[in-house]
Amino acid sequence: MKNRSSTDIWYQCNLELVTCAECVIRITFIHVNFSKTCERIANSGIGKSSLCPCEHIQFSEPPYDTTLSGQEFCGDGKVFRSKTRTLLLKFFYRATNSHVFSLQYFSERNVKIVTGSPRQAIISNYSKNEPHVISTPYFPMPYPRDYGIEHILTCESENCQVRLDFTDFQLGLTSTLEIFDSNGQMLDSYTGEHFRPPITISNGKSLLLQFRGNGNTGVGFRGEITFVSSKQLKEDRLVPYTDCGGMVSGPGGAITMMNMIENSTDVRFYDCIWIIKPGNNYMMMKTHISLRVEEFHGMASRSDLTIRQGTTSDAAEIESVVWPNNGMSKESHIVPVLTGYYIRLRGVFGMSSKLAISYSVFNYLNCYIGSEFLCGNNHCISIRLHCDGFDHCGDGSDEPESCEEDWAHLQNDRRWYSHKPNYYFPKIEQYPDLKTATGIFIISTLGIFAVLTAWMVILYRMGVRARHQRELQNHLQTISELLDRQEEMTPDEPPSSSTTRL
Repeated sequence: MKNRSSTDIWYQCNLELVTCAECVIRITFIHVNFSKTCERIANSGIGKSSLCPCEHIQFSEPPYDTTLSGQEFCGDGKVFRSKTRTLLLKFFYRATNSHVFSLQYFSERNVKIVTGSPRQAIISNYSKNEPHVISTPYFPMPYPRDYGIEHILTCESENCQVRLDFTDFQLGLTSTLEIFDSNGQMLDSYTGEHFRPPITISNGKSLLLQFRGNGNTGVGFRGEITFVSSKQLKEDRLVPYTDCGGMVSGPGGAITMMNMIENSTDVRFYDCIWIIKPGNNYMMMKTHISLRVEEFHGMASRSDLTIRQGTTSDAAEIESVVWPNNGMSKESHIVPVLTGYYIRLRGVFGMSSKLAISYSVFNYLNCYIGSEFLCGNNHCISIRLHCDGFDHCGDGSDEPESCEEDWAHLQNDRRWYSHKPNYYFPKIEQYPDLKTATGIFIISTLGIFAVLTAWMVILYRMGVRARHQRELQNHLQTISELLDRQEEMTPDEPPSSSTTRL
């Protein structure tokens, strides 16, 4: 930069602003005098900008990098508001300019207000107008540990209520989300231990949401807001059942739903979300996850099943099936084990409705003898998936004809469970799940510890008793020796004297 003229030299000045945990920063520009033309900006490294030709300010919010949270200010507009408590300003300028800008910064509560009205009816849980969306900042990037926000959801019409549906809810264990009704009464409170809150409908015209990170972080939440009239709420189909789905972390198996309705005249709406992501123990040994839709039929019209490559609702879609089937491929999807799958079912079930999705965690070759099965296509899957009724290998090699002999003694086909959604893990009766195994291990350990403690107490008491007996014997022996010694030391009596007369 020494050979450049003074007009070619660019400088950078940084300013970082930090406010309270549940606050954000608002910037207001009072005076702006940026240059409009800079001929040599392309040759200078530090001042390059894709939007601004000359002096400019770059806003970002650490710890998020500039590619995610960065915005450039070229002189147009007057107000900038952050999403988190930290704001970093980078000013790129030339030495020849003076008094380029003046600004004021304020700290204010982090409150987001969402308003709307029920413009269109919602039929069969499908809305023609796009719902409002609320989420943690820069979702699905993890939210800051000290992040806090309030969402105020208000309906502008009379006889109107607010409907809140979470599509993502992956919080840290200590993070909390509290939901209050329009009268100030708390409807419920959720933490990272909850997979997905049920659909919430206000009793009045508004809802208040208070979220706090509480020193922990996670992927965050994403919720869809719709405003519905009291007349629409009379339709039972408006609110589907969400007591299904969950985090699936096993080595493989199937997600199955059938016989969800007992009466042939009834139907039931389900809105289920599954996230398939193996636990850390499988991630260390396996490299990929295979998934395939086995069954999806008998649903009401416009029921749909969506599969995404990732663990959030904004991940890339890899398959979408709408009943009547629009071309269910039955092909296996394979992604890296760290990527996982996001599955969402929004379907109307009758007595004949069926759903089955098989999945397996695998690696290529290098199978462990006794605990893994080598497929014909060189996939190494868990031995528990062999002969479970689903093709986990992808070439059918784990389901030979001889498997039917293993099913002959079973009273019911274990592939299908009735009357409730479930995660089906093959041979579950022989292999307890992780929680059960952990409980058995803890109880067994405590039992062994209690037995060892009892034996130690018994041995200690026996030792004390033996020591007392030895001490008593020693005392008796000492007393006996003293008595014997005293008898030896006693002198003999002198002979009696006699008088002789002469």
